[in-house]
Amino acid sequence: TNVLWKATDQGLVREDLKAGTEIAYTSRPTDSTSLSNNTVTSITHGRGTELWIGTGEGLNLFDPEKETFQRYFHVPGDSISLSDSYVNDVFMDSQDNLWVGTAQGLNLMDRETGNFISYKSDPEDSTSISGNLISLIEEDHEGNLWVGAYGEDTGLNRYVPKKKGFRRYLRELSVISLHVAPDGELWAGTAVGLYKYERETDRFINTGISSTNTLLIDTDENSLWMYNTQGITRYDQTNENAVIFGENNGVRGIFDLYRYTFPHRSSDGTLRLGTSYGSYEFHPDSLWISRDTAQVFVTDFRIDDQSIYSD
Repeated sequence: TNVLWKATDQGLVREDLKAGTEIAYTSRPTDSTSLSNNTVTSITHGRGTELWIGTGEGLNLFDPEKETFQRYFHVPGDSISLSDSYVNDVFMDSQDNLWVGTAQGLNLMDRETGNFISYKSDPEDSTSISGNLISLIEEDHEGNLWVGAYGEDTGLNRYVPKKKGFRRYLRELSVISLHVAPDGELWAGTAVGLYKYERETDRFINTGISSTNTLLIDTDENSLWMYNTQGITRYDQTNENAVIFGENNGVRGIFDLYRYTFPHRSSDGTLRLGTSYGSYEFHPDSLWISRDTAQVFVTDFRIDDQSIYSD
């Protein structure tokens, strides 16, 4: 497809990549079929041409043909409405279940009725979700649903359908992003570095890649691409080396995780990354990375500004 959907704080934007044109969809107070709020936090494709939009005030189902929005909100006192109207993430799993992460819990939508089942944290129940401020939702190749939460000692959760409960991981860390690689490997970007899930032991292993606020972008052959406070980083899994594209390459690092960032890979392999400063676009194959070791020559050595170098 030649269409790219972009989430901004001024509405939903449809970019025609071939024509180079954009259309913005915004909230109009007098039109109940318009976008519910201009702060767009998440976008996911549903059935057919459906597009689900999370915003700072409500969940929206967008019909591209009619160019109209159907809205869903939290209704005080209604236990089958959204648990909160502030939507952080929207995710459609492999079974066509729609999951909605809000500021007050995780929600599963009943597509037939439009009602919601809410999952909230219970301090007395260790199988409940670890926190109510949901940050991310992802599914691995085995159909496991992973849910991240903001807050102290919240970490990451894996939903266990048979028990309708959760197993908790990385409790001491803030998990910022998850990425499922084509080979099925699960990576977790945290506030302090990169972790990899080990299925044999059912735990996350520290890779030793330390960086503040690690947002995972994508994988490319043996490389994992990340965005952090230093810039965009390419991590080579074969030799465990990292190459950083920072300010010298025109890339500014993360400074505000609450400004939502959406990585996207197009069909031709181009990676796009939306940030608070704008967006970055590059193709991994077009980046030249020198593997030559630089030679160092000492031409002078000085103490108290006096040269002591001698042939």
